[in-house]
Amino acid sequence: MNINIETNFLNNIELDKIEIKITAAKPSKELSSIINTIQNISEKINLITAKRENNVYVLNVNDIEKFYSKEKNTYCFYNNQEYKIKKRLYELENLLDSNLFLRISNSCIINIEKIDCFDMGIVGNTVVKFKDGTFENVSKRKLSTVIQYLNERCN
Repeated sequence: MNINIETNFLNNIELDKIEIKITAAKPSKELSSIINTIQNISEKINLITAKRENNVYVLNVNDIEKFYSKEKNTYCFYNNQEYKIKKRLYELENLLDSNLFLRISNSCIINIEKIDCFDMGIVGNTVVKFKDGTFENVSKRKLSTVIQYLNERCN
């Protein structure tokens, strides 16, 4: 497959608008994959509002270490601080970039870039260790998904 990418930056187009035109001789699996990837990128969120104490913050999603639920609320961990958010984990799972975020349990979605390592353990427990020293357990139900995710990105 030969791909030619041409970019044009025009002053008369809105700042948040991107127009992509695809020209091909016929449909293909590769072309469908490219289109799906572009659509997924455009649907992902970059910023999220979060509350801590009596303040509301706008946080860059890529800087958040993890999203998790506890006591019927959803939180994110950002800059060694806990922030409460309104979205539920199942909503976030659909809105976050799947190349960057991974669901490791029913109660936690992690940012892959904030991970130090996966400790596979002798007993069968898998623990995600973050660069800041915190950790989260991977549920047994999500372990095969985590291993598949790692295999796809490590090869």
